[in-house]
Amino acid sequence: QTARENVRRYLAKAKPALPIRCREIDVHCTSATTFSYPDSDLLVYMYRPFTGEVFIEALNNLEDFRRATGRRVTIILCCPFEEALLEQHRAFRKSGTFRVLAREYSWVIYEGVASRSEAFKPEVAAITI
Repeated sequence: QTARENVRRYLAKAKPALPIRCREIDVHCTSATTFSYPDSDLLVYMYRPFTGEVFIEALNNLEDFRRATGRRVTIILCCPFEEALLEQHRAFRKSGTFRVLAREYSWVIYEGVASRSEAFKPEVAAITI
């Protein structure tokens, strides 16, 4: 419910000087380990999402999606406490780090790769977890 309210407030703030480019925002209350992603390139924003095995399973689900569809998958991880798990995952490669004041406010960006040497650039859908 909180996520739906946040989307409603965000869309209500649109102003001509600051137009909103994407008004198609869906909120799903489901497991990230089994979620069926939309058939489009993905920009997945995670703010302290999960830990341990659940985080690994969510990454595996994103990898399965990328392999099945050939779509681009980029992950932005804010407050990257589980970054070591993402760093070790075979399907993602780090492409950037942004630090704001302290580690707990930093962001890391990982791109889904077909192999550890092939990277993608994000463009389309944004999903917040």
